[in-house]
Amino acid sequence: MPPSFSYLSSLQKIQAIQHYPMQSQPHNITPETTIDENLWEKISSVGSSNKQRVNAWILLGVSLFLFTGLGAFNWNLSWVIILVVAIFIHELGHMLGMKLFRYTNIKMLFIPLIGGVAIGTSGKQDAFRIAMISILGPVLGLLSCYLAVALWLFYPQRFFIEYAWFSLFINAFNLLPILPLDGGHFMNETLFSRFPKAELVFNIVAVITLAYIAYLWSSWLMGILALFWMITIPLRYNIGNVAAKLRRKDAVAGGEITKEKASRICQELEAICPQYTQGAHAKNLAKYIHDIWEKINKKFLTVPMTIFMVLIYLTTTCIFTIGTGLFIRFITRQGLAG
Repeated sequence: MPPSFSYLSSLQKIQAIQHYPMQSQPHNITPETTIDENLWEKISSVGSSNKQRVNAWILLGVSLFLFTGLGAFNWNLSWVIILVVAIFIHELGHMLGMKLFRYTNIKMLFIPLIGGVAIGTSGKQDAFRIAMISILGPVLGLLSCYLAVALWLFYPQRFFIEYAWFSLFINAFNLLPILPLDGGHFMNETLFSRFPKAELVFNIVAVITLAYIAYLWSSWLMGILALFWMITIPLRYNIGNVAAKLRRKDAVAGGEITKEKASRICQELEAICPQYTQGAHAKNLAKYIHDIWEKINKKFLTVPMTIFMVLIYLTTTCIFTIGTGLFIRFITRQGLAG
């Protein structure tokens, strides 16, 4: 039996239940009649990946090999090596943040011709942790630029200055408050992620900005990134919208996910955006339900913490702007620019 068939059979049963008012019948829904065992098993297994821990080094090695091989066909090999080091240190900053906040299944992957990514399992969503992890990548990367200059003073090899240039650009660019860059994730978690409409506007501005950058740089990679982010906006908005509505209902929020809570989430998703519970989308229904559940129970920042985090971002960008200016002035005086 195809997986989508079992999902659709569950949804047909859900449609037979009166949707509103939800508060009037929180205990009249029988979980077994709305979420079958197959769907419930998939919901429970979302996010659990024991094999990923074993394969982390293999995935890193294979992705690094592809990144280096494809990069060598398009760029100078020495540039590719410097780029690999810069990306590795940047992603290492994210991984250290995940270790600090006790993430599990942490791994790093290189994406050929694009960059790298560090991912891990958090258990529960926390805006503060996500924001701090996002900014630690650029911070460690920019610090490595200044370390490279210091090493050049004692061991004047061109590699250190070239690395500093590459890393400076990569990490300073990632600090920009534009999604899906690290600075954008930091500001989104700090200011917008609690409010679906505000997050939607922030995402739209990000797509427009990325498209403009792609035009200025004549970069097809930036254009693809802008297109990808634009395509994913509706799904992320609808999931956030459903979660925001259910977050205010005590019968759903808090505790552990149960069949009854999963059925309530599925009902709300069906009522607001039925296209995500039917057809080709039905195969992803378990993930949608799980993502909404995590967003319902996500820990957001208080007002004082929001102000504090904005100050952290402004202070960080100010310090590194000054540091970057001093770095450029130094290498220009040394005749090392370019």
